[in-house]
Amino acid sequence: MSNRFIDPSNDARIDSLLGGIKWGADPVGNGTTITYSFPSTGADWAYSNLTEQNAGWWGLNATLQADFRAALASWSNVADIHFVEVSDSTTYGDIRVAYSNAVSGSTAAYAYTPGNGSYSGNLLTPNAEAGDVWINPSQTDLSVGTQGFATLIHELGHALGLKHTFESDGQFPAIDPSMDSSKYSVMSYTDYDGAGYRYTDIGGNRYSIETVEPTTPMLYDILAIQHLYGANMSYATGNDTYTFGVDAELKTIWDAGGTDTFDLSNQQAGVVVNLNDGEFSSIGQRQMSYNGPKSLADENIAIAFGAQIENATGSAFADQITGNALNNQLRGGAGNDILNGEGGTDTAIFSGTRSGYQFSEQNGVVTSSGVDGSDQLISIEQLQFDDGLFAINDLLSGTTPAVIPTQASEVDFTPAEDSTAYFLLELSGALAGIASVNYTTRDGSAIAGQDYVAVTGTAALQPGETHIAIAVELLDDNVAESDETFSLVVTDPVGGSFPGGPLELIAHRTIIDNDSIV
Repeated sequence: MSNRFIDPSNDARIDSLLGGIKWGADPVGNGTTITYSFPSTGADWAYSNLTEQNAGWWGLNATLQADFRAALASWSNVADIHFVEVSDSTTYGDIRVAYSNAVSGSTAAYAYTPGNGSYSGNLLTPNAEAGDVWINPSQTDLSVGTQGFATLIHELGHALGLKHTFESDGQFPAIDPSMDSSKYSVMSYTDYDGAGYRYTDIGGNRYSIETVEPTTPMLYDILAIQHLYGANMSYATGNDTYTFGVDAELKTIWDAGGTDTFDLSNQQAGVVVNLNDGEFSSIGQRQMSYNGPKSLADENIAIAFGAQIENATGSAFADQITGNALNNQLRGGAGNDILNGEGGTDTAIFSGTRSGYQFSEQNGVVTSSGVDGSDQLISIEQLQFDDGLFAINDLLSGTTPAVIPTQASEVDFTPAEDSTAYFLLELSGALAGIASVNYTTRDGSAIAGQDYVAVTGTAALQPGETHIAIAVELLDDNVAESDETFSLVVTDPVGGSFPGGPLELIAHRTIIDNDSIV
């Protein structure tokens, strides 16, 4: 295999992690296949300097090999890297891993980068050392969640072409010091205590202390490795539900598709959730002192740039949940919650029927009081109860709210002129990608501006969704007149097609006059 020297990306977050070279001759952003193997007694070594071998070395047992494969997967889950295990004898993998007495003292492990070898122009032929990982014999536990596993992720970062965050190397600068911690990168030497510490009683009134370490590449690591090799768009493409331990973890979520949910219903304290990509949530409880009280973790769960998480379910305590530009479904649950939908058409989900709640509004914040506590709702368009889906503006208007249809049988084809007309766009089944159509109202005997408010736009169904309702406000004119009709015209399907192949679909509504004719 030939490896490639690379140029800076001009994104400081990425460049602060790049070591200047990647596996494979293709430009950045292209996937690659890398082999790996586990050397054992009698293995062939073509190193120019046999420092690790002469100091005494040995291979990993079956359990430790499984741990190493899990560390490899933490990188291939997020990037378009295909790791292939091969036998280790006279031929062997691009990456090899073993213990050596040459790794000692405070050095937990080290790795050779893909840049070890001879080069011509912007390509390099790696030597035998390139990519190999050597582990300190004191690191006997490499399982997920341990310091040893975090060490494997870190060293594999080097083996794949990443450098330390705090080092500058030619055109590749050090990271902004305010971001130089394991909160942003496993390639940092600075531990982040957002998930707290683990205290272990070792007897004699003594205990050991370890910072809770990352179990995945972190926010900027994923950004940098995807720059080098592209994103893994085949990972987590279904409708995934993410849960987290009640004891705080430190990790970053990469999700390539589907309609996904953060489910925090198991948590034993309120959470702070932000569904925007590139942002952090505070989930789980952290231990900050030996036998001291636990407290809410601090920004310990990140969502990778480009990942889309649509929905969130909170705990039984006071939560703060912030949505994103998608059509979010947010369930606060018990406790006095703050739900902020941000962009999109967002739905807050409540327990029980609508009659069990009261609503008020002040300065754009709606307060809902009922079975689930007293919640503050910001940028929320719809409320879901056991007895239906309701537009929040209808609930605040003091009039009988219209139920937003969720299936064809619920559509009112003859709405009264003091209500809202709904048109239901419905798929026969959920799609893997986004589907959209353009729509516009069309006058009949009912005239836009006199009898209804004209609407024009694009309706999009996210992956996994099967329906969406388009609302048209009807105008109460206080004039006795005959019933009138208008239409919604739907065109330009993307991600699907109309049954039978017409250029447009038309749905009609009859507005029932509510004024007496004398």
